[in-house]
Amino acid sequence: VAVASRLRARRPALVEVYNRPDIALALTRLLPRTPICLNLQNDPQDMRNGRPPGQRAALLRRLARVICNSEYLRRRLLDGVTAPPRLAPAVLPNPVDLAGLPPPRLRENLILFAGRIVREKAPDSFVAACAIALPQLPGWRAEMIGADRFRADSPDTDFARVTRAAAGQAGVHMLGYRDHDAVLQAMAAAAIVVMPSRWQEPFGLVALEALASGAALICSDRGGLPEVAGDAA
Repeated sequence: VAVASRLRARRPALVEVYNRPDIALALTRLLPRTPICLNLQNDPQDMRNGRPPGQRAALLRRLARVICNSEYLRRRLLDGVTAPPRLAPAVLPNPVDLAGLPPPRLRENLILFAGRIVREKAPDSFVAACAIALPQLPGWRAEMIGADRFRADSPDTDFARVTRAAAGQAGVHMLGYRDHDAVLQAMAAAAIVVMPSRWQEPFGLVALEALASGAALICSDRGGLPEVAGDAA
């Protein structure tokens, strides 16, 4: 309510809400004359006011527009929704600022994983694959960038400890959390970037950044990854 009061005072032409269907719907009631858009970066079926088809139909009926970052999310939004939306949900893929990428450099014999060290991202699959591949690739190395969370003080979870032990046995170096610039620098150096996600990736920005950086990409076919990778992975 406090946010709505501030918004009323500013008289916006449009309000865009990221990833919170419940807030978007609340604002349609509090700001009935202002167009409210919802930008989905994750599966709406995992969100409050987005799980059953009836709730997603209400979103499409009451909001000015719903935008998804992949066709996969658009399908998830429309899954089971029979009533035609007031305006068809749009797909607006996430971008990469090419001007912000590190300059091209000589590729190293490096196989890289960059992502959260959680089961859904399958870093253990990366380690298992490297345990098989590295003995057959003299002169190559494998590295992993990431932690349980997107911060330097990320907790050291049981899964991270088990993955670290397996990585040590496989000869894979776990570097821990690094900021985004450091990740892009690593992608600019790596010959191969691997994104072996188990879960249905809503989009897969790491895959797009790897391709934009010029690395060869190996990725799973989950969620929006096939859209990002196309025939280039």
